[in-house]
Amino acid sequence: MPSDVGTFKGLAYIIAETGKAKWASNVSVIVKQPDGLRLDAIERITDVVASLKAKGGNGYLDLPLKGKRYTFKNDMIRFPEIGDVQIPAVELASVLVGRPIVHEMADVEIDRGEGFITFYTRYESSDKKRVLYEAHFGEMARIGGKKFPRHVIVRFEHPKLMIDVRYKDVQHGINIPWGLFE
Repeated sequence: MPSDVGTFKGLAYIIAETGKAKWASNVSVIVKQPDGLRLDAIERITDVVASLKAKGGNGYLDLPLKGKRYTFKNDMIRFPEIGDVQIPAVELASVLVGRPIVHEMADVEIDRGEGFITFYTRYESSDKKRVLYEAHFGEMARIGGKKFPRHVIVRFEHPKLMIDVRYKDVQHGINIPWGLFE
């Protein structure tokens, strides 16, 4: 399903943790549809300590202070301190803007209560026995005529991983050059 958001830029605080490792940082999130994703982990005001760049199925995690670069394997992304995560970059980009790609192997449940939360569950196969990940979208805000979640939580089952994203600032519909993703 095509997204109704062509470009997205946000400043967020992200926590990613497994039972063994934890990574947290302020992050610049940049998405350009159909398949561009860039996450820059920022320390202090201007130091980029990690940069995840993806376009289509290709991408890498760059750790400039350590002089290391990790190319994505099997179309799966990689987080600092965490390692490979079982989600393609294009799918993660759709989740981060609050518009997950709706697969035939997915369920969407909307709770229109006070916080307006949507739950999205992506399964590994059509028999829906093994959950790949679950996304929760909350604290919805209207920005430029569109609703965006200010809080996104993504939980993976295999391996156990939780990514908690809290947006401080969100913009969409802005000019983002493709060169930022290569």
